Amino acid sequence: MTAGQKDRWTAAAQALPVLLTIIFNAVMLFPEFNLAIPSLNDDAFHYLYVHRADTSLTDGENPFDNWSPDLELGFPQFFYYQHVPHLAVAVLNRLLFKQVSLLTLFNLVRYLLLVFLPLTVWWSMRTMGFTPIASAVGAAFSPLISSNYLYGFEYNSYVWGGYGMYTQLWAMHFFFIATACLHRVLNRRTGYVSAIFACSMVALSDLIYAYMLGFVGVLLFLLSLRRGSAS
Repeated sequence: MTAGQKDRWTAAAQALPVLLTIIFNAVMLFPEFNLAIPSLNDDAFHYLYVHRADTSLTDGENPFDNWSPDLELGFPQFFYYQHVPHLAVAVLNRLLFKQVSLLTLFNLVRYLLLVFLPLTVWWSMRTMGFTPIASAVGAAFSPLISSNYLYGFEYNSYVWGGYGMYTQLWAMHFFFIATACLHRVLNRRTGYVSAIFACSMVALSDLIYAYMLGFVGVLLFLLSLRRGSAS
C-alpha cells in the first residue's frame, strides 16, 4: 500500500464516525420530515411566522417589520423577534418556484438542521485546529449533548414531542460556526467576513445564544492574549 492510499484510508476511517452519526440521525429523525401532523409545541407558532413571512414577500410588505394578525390581537412579531429562520423558508419556497408546500419546506429545514449537526461540529473543531480524530469524535458525540429539560442542544428542544424551538436550532449551528470563525480571526488574523456573517446570524436567530457567544468571544480573546504572550 502506497503512502497516498494509506492517507486516503486514514481519512476515510476518521470520517466514518461522522458519517455514521449523520446516517443514524437521518433514519431516526425521518418522521420529523415525512409526517405532516399538527405541532404540539412552539413549532405551531414558528410555522405561522413562516407563513406570515411568505405572505409579506408576496404582498410586497416589509419582511422585517410587519403585522402578525393571527397572534392574539395582533403583534409586529418580526420587529421584536428573530426572524431570519422564518424568512429563509419563505425565500427557499421562491427558489423552488413554490412547487413545495411551506409546511413541507419548514419540516425539511428542521430535519436537515437536526441531521447535520455533527457535520457543523466537525467543521468547527477542524477550523479551530483540533486533530482529525478529536474532531470526528466530538462530531459523533455532539447529538448526545443534553440537559435535564433545560432547553439545551438535546433533541427534546426541537422534535415534535419536545419544545419546538425552531430559531434556536438555527442558532445552535451558527453558534459553533461563529465560535470557530472568531477563533480563526483572533489566532490567524483571517476570515473577518465569515466571522461577521456567522455572528450576525446567531443574533438574528436567537438573542440568548448571541449573549452566550459574546461571553465565548471574550474568553477566546483572553486566551489569544495569553497564547500570544506565551509565544
